[in-house]
Amino acid sequence: MSPSAVLVVSGGNTRLVNLKNQDAVTKIIDMAPEVVDKIVGLFKKDKTEEEKNVDKAINDVAQSEESVTE
Repeated sequence: MSPSAVLVVSGGNTRLVNLKNQDAVTKIIDMAPEVVDKIVGLFKKDKTEEEKNVDKAINDVAQSEESVTE
């Protein structure tokens, strides 16, 4: 008896890695979730401190305008 796949848990992600011979299409399908995660990671970024301060200032101005109109 030999394993046909291994479950890999790394950095909060879980994926199944096949050990048996695979064709190219199967390899691409197996890699698709990892590729999508990497692409999403490129576009997702943490806001800098300056961006956070700008957002806070905008919210403060909006709240002060609301209190003036009430």
